[in-house]
Amino acid sequence: MNKLFGLLLLMMLCFSCKTENKSPEAKVYQWAAQADKVFSLDDQTAFNLIQPQVKYIDGTLLYMFRNRANNQFYIYEYASGELKKNIQIYKEGPNQVQANLFPYYIHTLDSIYINPYGNIKYLINSQGEVIQKTEMESESDKVFENEKLVFDGATTVEEGKLLTGRRVELPKRGVSNPLRGTFDFTKGVFENLYLEEEVVIENYDDYVDRLTRSASPFGIITMKKFAVGNDDQLFASTQINDSIYEFKKGQFVQAYYAGDPATNTINFQGYLDKTNVETTANSISIMSKAEQPPFYTAMFMDTEKEWVYRVLIHGAKDSKGNDDFRDSELIGASLIAFNVKDKSSTVFSIPIDQVDINTFGGGAYFATAEGVHFPAKDQEVESEKRYKVFKIE
Repeated sequence: MNKLFGLLLLMMLCFSCKTENKSPEAKVYQWAAQADKVFSLDDQTAFNLIQPQVKYIDGTLLYMFRNRANNQFYIYEYASGELKKNIQIYKEGPNQVQANLFPYYIHTLDSIYINPYGNIKYLINSQGEVIQKTEMESESDKVFENEKLVFDGATTVEEGKLLTGRRVELPKRGVSNPLRGTFDFTKGVFENLYLEEEVVIENYDDYVDRLTRSASPFGIITMKKFAVGNDDQLFASTQINDSIYEFKKGQFVQAYYAGDPATNTINFQGYLDKTNVETTANSISIMSKAEQPPFYTAMFMDTEKEWVYRVLIHGAKDSKGNDDFRDSELIGASLIAFNVKDKSSTVFSIPIDQVDINTFGGGAYFATAEGVHFPAKDQEVESEKRYKVFKIE
């Protein structure tokens, strides 16, 4: 009996070993340069000021941006690179949009949301007509304590309501501070708030305390929180966190490492210290230092919803010793590519001699099925916008 049991146990162990060996190994991804992607520009468009949105609308992939010089949206067909339409944003008259600088979200060409810094928000159509205007109420006379509407890489529209980002620049200790919600544009209010800020920020109470001490009545240093995807599957992170966090239908699923093991990012105090702050009795000046530490400047998703990309700068040095941010010289940068399906991340070295990387945050990067698009460095031809493209396989 004991011999029979031992034989069965041995067979079970062997079967278990064979089954484990059949488990697939993580795929090794490589990337390769592709042909440049070029869009022709008119003489009113500055190529170095373009901040594009690239998305499918009615089955066609569009490349879109706002030209501040003439206050128009430019709509290109991505595949052909041809300009298909201009949409005027009016500065006066019955369709006036009272703002010069503003984030925007193009849901469809007849549904463009404009989000100025103040309380008034606009919805315009493809003719530039204001079809709806709303006003958010201020609950506090302290502007940094009021909730704000945020457009990000996970903003969508369902049943006429925005599923989008929310921000309170100066949160209070012990008070819930959700980063997302449903924004009813008709009422100008947030509903169904979710995704607590403390989930994506480590040592949250310490973060709030340091942020409170650094704030003044005239200004505050804010750390960007990233969100990409949509509410069915959303990924979030911050500028200093090596992890990204997955949410489905507003519920936290799991955290994944998506950093560069060779580069140590800063903590929140380090993030505050990378900025020069000068205050007077009635004003504040907040300027980036020329010398910068490693941190994440951008996070975006490809149009096929297969990859999440993060741009990590390795830091910057003061090239002239004057502590002028215009003399900041980038040391290096990585692209972290996180595969949505197999949940693996791969680090690629960005060729900073070929592409333009924003040292201080943001950056006009995007990704399609053709690859990751970076603005070409030292572009001299002003009648075009040129991108260097790298495809991961």
